Amino acid sequence: MYCALQVATNEVSGKSAHRGAALQEARFVIDEIAVDRNYNHRLMDYNNDPTTAFADIQEVLRITESLIALRLKANASKQ
Repeated sequence: MYCALQVATNEVSGKSAHRGAALQEARFVIDEIAVDRNYNHRLMDYNNDPTTAFADIQEVLRITESLIALRLKANASKQ
């Protein structure tokens, strides 16, 4: 998941952003979904956790996308 989000960030922004909005939002979603799991590297470890199903990863990405869209909409309405 980390690599996919990092590549997408590079393609969209033209630069690497380890703490960019998409990666950070995904980390926050994982924190909420996997409260009882203590990962050193949330994106990589959640992705590689044997208890994480493909559907779980899809859900993290869906929620992340929705939260970013809401933030963009809120910022646009302030301008």
